[in-house]
Amino acid sequence: MLTALLALVVLAAYTTQAMIGFGANIIALTIGAHLWPLETLLPLIVALNLPLSGTLVWRHRQQIAWAPLRRAIAPLLALGFAAGMAGAQWLQSQALALGFGLLVCAIAAWELARGQAPARAAPRWQAGGFLLLGGLAQGLYASGGPFVAYAVDRMQLGRAGFRATLLLIWLVTNSILLGSFAAAGRLDGPFALRLLAFLPLIAAGLWLGERLHHSVSEAAFRRGLYLLLLGAGGALVLRQLAG
Repeated sequence: MLTALLALVVLAAYTTQAMIGFGANIIALTIGAHLWPLETLLPLIVALNLPLSGTLVWRHRQQIAWAPLRRAIAPLLALGFAAGMAGAQWLQSQALALGFGLLVCAIAAWELARGQAPARAAPRWQAGGFLLLGGLAQGLYASGGPFVAYAVDRMQLGRAGFRATLLLIWLVTNSILLGSFAAAGRLDGPFALRLLAFLPLIAAGLWLGERLHHSVSEAAFRRGLYLLLLGAGGALVLRQLAG
């Protein structure tokens, strides 16, 4: 029963990422943490991200904004990402779940509070700050999407360029994270079986997300998404504090 529920969560998460360019990890981990331990779930969700991101990056490679990626995005994102990966090694299981829940609540509340203000070019220091935060969150929890998306959105790359550029970022950072999990011995036999069981959902999410990309109101969808994450993240925090 728990596996079936997690399958629905994974399908929804990766459909979302195929549609808007980010969101898979934070959705799957926030809701999935109520079903499986976060330290078990994290390598699986990171691994599942790779075939979806890789497929979409190849399919939409001509829309990647290479110049901003090299000059403005990659250096600061890499700095935060390295710091996050280093910090994750020191977090215990309960601290990992509590910190993740608090991060999700903060992101969701911030997104809901700022509403659907039109994307405008941001000062360099502001965009840089969000890229550092996004890299840190990606290294710690594989969930830097909202911070990075905010900064990249302010670079006014267009909807297609925004999505393709973000997907390349997730492909690279999740590949590095998966390599670190392998080096730590976290990709064991049970992990491989889980990965094989969930892989068909990635194909389904890719198919659905590509079709929804041009037909669903992204503003309404994202508002509903962050309301859901606020509730799920709050419940995760309360559960960790009670435990």
